[in-house]
Amino acid sequence: MARIKEGDPCPQCQEGKLYRVHRKGWMRWIPKSRHYKCKNCQAGYLTIWVWTLRLKAKKNPEPEEE
Repeated sequence: MARIKEGDPCPQCQEGKLYRVHRKGWMRWIPKSRHYKCKNCQAGYLTIWVWTLRLKAKKNPEPEEE
């Protein structure tokens, strides 16, 4: 996966734009780490130096209809 940055199109859905999310406390120990999310599909990406990792999306359970 290529290096991504804020404003790039999402690699997963190709429609949404990526925005930067504040890093968690543990991520501050990793230099050059950045966390991005897609505005359209909510896919998450973590970049560390030149590597990009796709984060597993959290599934929101939908209420069951009776």
